Amino acid sequence: MSSLAAARTDVVGSLLRPARWKEARLRLDSGLMDRESFAALEVDCVKKNLELQEDAGLDVVTDGEISRLNFQDSFGLSVSGYDSGRGESIGSQENRSRGGTPLSRWEIPDLAGPGTPVIHRRPVRQRLQLTRNVPLEEYLRVAPLAKRPVKVTLIGPDRVAQRVQREVAYVVAVHEHPAFGHLVEPRQQIDNGRLAAAGGPEQRNCLPWLDLQ
Repeated sequence: MSSLAAARTDVVGSLLRPARWKEARLRLDSGLMDRESFAALEVDCVKKNLELQEDAGLDVVTDGEISRLNFQDSFGLSVSGYDSGRGESIGSQENRSRGGTPLSRWEIPDLAGPGTPVIHRRPVRQRLQLTRNVPLEEYLRVAPLAKRPVKVTLIGPDRVAQRVQREVAYVVAVHEHPAFGHLVEPRQQIDNGRLAAAGGPEQRNCLPWLDLQ
């Protein structure tokens, strides 16, 4: 590369949520705000995120992962078959990060507790099924609003495999365990199927992320 002008720029990870989004999400979680009103506010936040990135001159933009309480929601909210126990809220996410300090190792206090799969290490009770397509939903919402190419991100199969509660001894190979047999299949449907049909860019495998570039 002879010039920095040839370097492509984009966002890795999420953007900080604005205070009004956090306040609205708390109201939604508490039943004090309806989903339609929250969705409208969230779209406005997406527009602000796009404006920020486009004004900065980024070549590829994202929605800032505004809807995700955790980046691993791309898979955890898309499949059924886990024994999850309960869903997440903005309050539960903030509680689990208490005690953490910048630039230091943080031990997740409730990793094996109930909650959204992958965020929490939960057991698989039956073959996983794709019930939502979270990355596709995000792409279809943000793409018409953007002036530049859009990407969405999802976790790779290695992270999924790391975050399944082992029901057998570790010596059993992952591919021999029936609970793991089709973990990757729903993921492949997520990024190889309808997302491509909707105009999404091709995937590039750069584990631990499958970064849709």
